[in-house]
Amino acid sequence: MRAQAVEEWLDISGGLGTGVMRGGRGGLASAQRSPIYVDATALGVQESWLLVGGSLRMELEDGRAVAAVPRVVLRHKMGRFELRPGAAIPFYFAPKTMLGPEADLGLRFAMKNGFGLLANAGISAFMVGNDVPHGTTVVMLNLQLGVDLFL
Repeated sequence: MRAQAVEEWLDISGGLGTGVMRGGRGGLASAQRSPIYVDATALGVQESWLLVGGSLRMELEDGRAVAAVPRVVLRHKMGRFELRPGAAIPFYFAPKTMLGPEADLGLRFAMKNGFGLLANAGISAFMVGNDVPHGTTVVMLNLQLGVDLFL
């Protein structure tokens, strides 16, 4: 007799991250630490291999920026680990605006009762917005650690 699989329909997670930022007023030659941020994410399970949803990102330093981040994440299960490549479009809307593509690669370690630990590396390129100096691009390479729960 086989145990029946539990139906997953929503993945909620939270994480804390930071990294390196290049570009902006100093051009791509200037580098500095990107602001520490927190992400709150809700992803609906579309297929066993596909998650679709978004995040609310809040920077905790400097201008305390806020962004909406629609995202798509693929899932590749490897035992208790799950590889999660994804794509997103962060849109910073307060206090200034920035918009650009983001590509990331996550790794989830499954624990009990739907809980898991997450590690994520992502790169973003912001080319549009009033916080991006004319003729430049702001590039961020961020690392994030967090937890998640499948419902």
